[in-house]
Amino acid sequence: MKRVVVRWLDIVGDDGGWLTLAEAKEYRPSLVETHGWILEENESYILVASTLSIGGSGDEDTVGGVHAIPRGVLVSVKEMAERES
Repeated sequence: MKRVVVRWLDIVGDDGGWLTLAEAKEYRPSLVETHGWILEENESYILVASTLSIGGSGDEDTVGGVHAIPRGVLVSVKEMAERES
């Protein structure tokens, strides 16, 4: 599996009440960084697990913190060193 750092933009919103137009115009998407392993890639999204348990279920690796990140919100994907065996 390829180990990566993924930077992506997340939605920011507020349903807490009325805002002035000036206050509303201050909202921006939030830059998020996810570290993990790519489980799957296709033209629509990448699937990343942030935690990997080696041999977590018998002899099979298990994963946690799984995120399906749409390609349209990706800022960057940087490959990191491979995991040790």
